[in-house]
Amino acid sequence: MLKNVTENSHSWSVTTKNFSSNAELRKFYRILSTNFDDKGVEFISTMEAYEYPIYATQWHPEANQFKWVTDRVVPHSLEAVRASQQMANFFVNEARKNQHKFESEEEEAAYLIYNYCPYVEVSLGREVYVFDV
Repeated sequence: MLKNVTENSHSWSVTTKNFSSNAELRKFYRILSTNFDDKGVEFISTMEAYEYPIYATQWHPEANQFKWVTDRVVPHSLEAVRASQQMANFFVNEARKNQHKFESEEEEAAYLIYNYCPYVEVSLGREVYVFDV
């Protein structure tokens, strides 16, 4: 049985038709999942590179556990939360493969996100960090 377990809130996407007609995309990425938008158009919702640790999602894996808004449907079922947790576990395990690290604990501490204050967009249910460049 198929269930809706992802939160999709976007206006632009790579359709399966566009993906199929692009040889470079087909050569680089493998499709893992598709979805349908509000107009019934099928789009690529998850894909991974064949040869590199590059992944793309056109959905919000974090939403099932952490987004509580009233302006759209965000699935919070057990299956939806489990899908979100699986994505988080996978992402963290991929990050663990990276052996890069800071030279010292002090240098690492200087780069922590906790050193910055997010701008909170309550109506959209998200925090945004803005940095001077």
